Amino acid sequence: MTVAEHAEVAVQPALLASVRAPPITYQPALPRRVVKSGALSDLQVEALMSAGQCHAGPLTAAGTRRGFLLADGAGVGKGRTQAAILLDAWLQGHQRALWVSASADLLVDARRDLEAVCTAAAGVPPLHTYLIPLTQLPLGTPIQAPRGIVFASYALLARPARLAQVLAWCEARKAFEGVVALDECHRAKAAGSTGAGSAVLRLQTELPLARVVYSSATCATELQNVEYLTRLALWGRGTPHPNFGAFREAMAAGGPAAKELLPVHLKCDGALLSRLISFEGVAVRVATHQLTPAQRRLYNSSARLWLDLARLLRRRAPLLPPSAGSRFWSAHQRFFRCLV
Repeated sequence: MTVAEHAEVAVQPALLASVRAPPITYQPALPRRVVKSGALSDLQVEALMSAGQCHAGPLTAAGTRRGFLLADGAGVGKGRTQAAILLDAWLQGHQRALWVSASADLLVDARRDLEAVCTAAAGVPPLHTYLIPLTQLPLGTPIQAPRGIVFASYALLARPARLAQVLAWCEARKAFEGVVALDECHRAKAAGSTGAGSAVLRLQTELPLARVVYSSATCATELQNVEYLTRLALWGRGTPHPNFGAFREAMAAGGPAAKELLPVHLKCDGALLSRLISFEGVAVRVATHQLTPAQRRLYNSSARLWLDLARLLRRRAPLLPPSAGSRFWSAHQRFFRCLV
């Protein structure tokens, strides 16, 4: 079968490129005409089949379905791949799914990717019409849709009432085996100490048979931030580490080499794909912009304003929730990014 080549050349980090993933034998339910249409590139088809094979494998010793980590960089098409994974599971009869992303505004992107895959060939279910924004559902009432893809942000899912609403819908009829797509999954870091991280942990605990897809180019930057990756079989029953604490201690004792070998282990286990767009042929030029007097005055006045706000934040800190500092500096960075 002819598969369209990706628009750009992709490469892998050198260490990952030195090992091979298990041979792919998975046969997706996705119609061949969708692939032949060019809606999915060869890289995206590879990711679809790798995730499907991981989800179709035997359950872990703890009785949970294994998850898949899609760690591709920008430009490889993680959103299109997630849409294909959702469609593949839908065609297998798992017609309730959850798509969690960084912001409710990304609903437009999710709908675009689903529409691109589902309208590529005739006779494909229009999953883009089955998207259910959680923000548009009344709080405190059951979700009535018999099937669909609930779309929520991590911030919204962190609210206990919303999380309970979603879980009740997922488990309404039978054991949930649909896709839980955790887009920009690094938002669940510091699991257990943040609302989003705790919500993701509970989702995975309450839905042991869910087809979990972790999607992020930077799923974690610190060892303590990988606790939410519970479906990668790195700790727990049937592994050398009884819990996350033991795993973290073993990795810390192993030093940088142990951390570098972790993605290699996951790739060899068939639980990870990480491709990057190559910089071959790219030319870089450093340009210096000289600020005008008006721009300097604007920047300096903005800096003074944020300094005053920071002082106010410190004075009011005892009255504010623990996340106030993090939210303040996030807004600070977004402001100056737009200003520059």
